[in-house]
Amino acid sequence: MMRRIQRPFSLMGADGALIGTVRAVLSHNSASERAEDDLSCAAEKVTAVIPSRYTPAGGFSRGMLLVRGSARYRVLVPIDLGGLWRLRCERIHFESEANG
Repeated sequence: MMRRIQRPFSLMGADGALIGTVRAVLSHNSASERAEDDLSCAAEKVTAVIPSRYTPAGGFSRGMLLVRGSARYRVLVPIDLGGLWRLRCERIHFESEANG
């Protein structure tokens, strides 16, 4: 079943360099919002599960990015579970309101 819900993501290093493509399943854990002046910020915590066959050389590391379309998930905690990697990630959205 996991194979059917895997989605392709571009994997980028902490420096923004493209490393390759991985297939991952995302599980959304929590979300929070805050607003200051004209800027609204929302943070979303997710867990990504990735089969080990997609592991880059040296494994996954903190700061890497999983990118799919406009969604960018920053890796906070990578954990090797043997046949799978579990990555705790965060996605941050910024919105600016125009003053009329």
